Amino acid sequence: MAKHEIELCTLESDKRYARYVAERNKILFGENKKSIKDKIVDTVMVGMLVWSFALLAIYTVLLIYAFFN
Repeated sequence: MAKHEIELCTLESDKRYARYVAERNKILFGENKKSIKDKIVDTVMVGMLVWSFALLAIYTVLLIYAFFN
């Protein structure tokens, strides 16, 4: 394999790696921006999930308290 072929291969792999890193950073750091509507929906869904678990825990504690008294 000639030297210029090796350089060409490494150049191609470097380009491929650079594209991979760019895509990974978009996913990790949120560079593919969400719309405001999507952010609101996500916030509401997480809030509903947290409240449902909180209420479930409260009612479970109250039920156990009522059962043992």
